[in-house]
Amino acid sequence: MSVSLRTSGPPEALTGTLREAIFKLDPALPISNISPVRVLMQNAVGSGFGLIAKIVGAISAAGLVLAAIGVYGVVSTFVVQRTSEIGIRMALGATASNIVRLVLGRTLMLGLIGAAGGALGALALLRVLGSLTPAMGGSAGMLIPGIATLVATSLIAAWFPLRRATKVDPIVALRAE
Repeated sequence: MSVSLRTSGPPEALTGTLREAIFKLDPALPISNISPVRVLMQNAVGSGFGLIAKIVGAISAAGLVLAAIGVYGVVSTFVVQRTSEIGIRMALGATASNIVRLVLGRTLMLGLIGAAGGALGALALLRVLGSLTPAMGGSAGMLIPGIATLVATSLIAAWFPLRRATKVDPIVALRAE
C-alpha cells in the first residue's frame, strides 16, 4: 500500500508527523519508505523511465531531421521558382548580400512560425503534464534552447539553396525569360 500527500512546504518536514499518523491508525502497519515524489521519479528514471527518455529523445532527433529536410525542400523550391527573378535582380545590380537577405528572410519566417507553433504546443503539454503529475512538470525556460535549435536548424537547412541562389548567372536567367 502507498500513500501520496501534497504539501506546500518541504516534504521531509512531514516525515515524523506521517509516521505518527500511521502508527495511530494501526501500530502493526510497516512503514518502509517515505520519500517525495520527485525522489521516486528520479529513482524510476534509472529503471523504466530511462528507456522512455531515450525513445523520446530518438523520436525528437528524427523529428528535427525531418524538419530540416522539410525546410530544405521548401527553401529549395522557393529558390528554383524565383531563379529568374533572382537573376534579373542580379542583372539590375543586386549584390549577393541582397539575395542572401531575400532567401534568409523567407527561411527565418518559416523557422520562427514553426518554432512558435512548437512552443505553444510544448507549453500546453507542460501544463497538462504538470497537472497530472507534479513531478513531471517542466520549466518553460527549456523552450528557449529548443526554439534556438529549431531556428538554427532551419538556417543550416537553407545553406545549400542559399548558395545556389547567390550563384545564379544573370545572363542565363535573362535568356530563360
